[in-house]
Amino acid sequence: MSSFLGKAGIEGKKALLVSEGSQRNLHLSARNIPKVCVAERRNLNAAQVLTHVNVIFTKSALDALVGELKGGAPAAAGKPTAKASKAAPATTKAKAPAKKKASA
Repeated sequence: MSSFLGKAGIEGKKALLVSEGSQRNLHLSARNIPKVCVAERRNLNAAQVLTHVNVIFTKSALDALVGELKGGAPAAAGKPTAKASKAAPATTKAKAPAKKKASA
């Protein structure tokens, strides 16, 4: 893991490694490296992303994230997700009720 971070030019910098599902080997190889955290994609939150200078996704985590953002469920084992259907636009607008005149 340390050699990968060195080749990527981010050794010694804050980095977040994002995986799809629990990957024990990734966690074990990164746990003793300072400034490096590991998170599962499904548990990822804005604070984690914003507090790390570098965010690195595994291929499976990135594919699942892209699939989810396109409106489908997370891709399972490389299977493509179905496209989300678009709702028909509303064609009529509700009118506000007419105001009553005050009596004198």
